[in-house]
Amino acid sequence: MTAALTLLVNGSVSARRSARAVEGSRDWNVLDVSALPPREGDPPALLAHLVRHGTEIIVIPLAVAARISRHIPERIRWIAYGTERDIQRAFFLGAADYLSDPWSEFSLLARTARITGSTEGIHGSVVVTGRETVVLRGREKALWETLCRHEGRVIDRSALAEAIGLRSSGGSPSRGVDMAIHRLRRRLGEEAERIESVRYRGYRLRDIACG
Repeated sequence: MTAALTLLVNGSVSARRSARAVEGSRDWNVLDVSALPPREGDPPALLAHLVRHGTEIIVIPLAVAARISRHIPERIRWIAYGTERDIQRAFFLGAADYLSDPWSEFSLLARTARITGSTEGIHGSVVVTGRETVVLRGREKALWETLCRHEGRVIDRSALAEAIGLRSSGGSPSRGVDMAIHRLRRRLGEEAERIESVRYRGYRLRDIACG
């Protein structure tokens, strides 16, 4: 599956934070433009990269957008980010939306959802339902990422316990995993049903759950 959403990251703290949040998502391609060799950063090469990855929406620094906006194919929508004073310039160049610094992963996903028409999805450690956006951290994030890596396959409790660091914390690892799964399900809300209990064996994440 190719990524339909591309986040171009520069030195922006907001962009880098959001990149970490969607890391591991199959829907997102994260590209650090500040690390690109000069030739790959040129408009033709950069656009070729985006088209090759099946990009439908680009989230892009305004400074980069100003260089390539005239060359972006009509089928690709783009969201610019930068300072508040540059909002008007972004829309003049053709932006579908704008993220004014500082912004969060919540704002990022809300704007991309508005453009795609989708109100649900799972993007790395960020889960978006029709009602809310949940960012997973700590053990919840580690547990979710482990389930995603083995999507559709049963993972026994001992493997999950090791993945979230319960083996060295004392007590019953199995009981600790059950409690961690319970907390994770509560955080996920409507998406919780995708985590299935397999009696005497462990847990499984239903297919196509991870974005």
